[in-house]
Amino acid sequence: MTEEQLKQLIKQGESQTLDFKDARIHPRSLAETLAAFAAADGGVALIGVSDNGTIHGVSDYERVRDKVIYEAASRNHCDPQIQPIELERIETADGKIVIAVTVPADYETLHSVGGKFF
Repeated sequence: MTEEQLKQLIKQGESQTLDFKDARIHPRSLAETLAAFAAADGGVALIGVSDNGTIHGVSDYERVRDKVIYEAASRNHCDPQIQPIELERIETADGKIVIAVTVPADYETLHSVGGKFF
């Protein structure tokens, strides 16, 4: 995804299939969003974008990536784990990094986080 495509996506605003997440998001909270996407029509979480659409970026791409893969989408929080997910690193012209986490729809599996189904 290019920076321009990212900005166009942000202009659409949050919806059932698009959510903006601060880079400091707790893995369980992110897991709830990913499970909800999987239970519905799929979706994209943009990590490093505030609720008002401001791009703040992530300061440590690898740490946030690992938080998504090894915690939020894994069996640490999701039962069963959410897979496949796609992570894309998007760098803006001013050096800010946003991570786009794409979750496909999974109509055959109910995912729970902490015993709560989405």
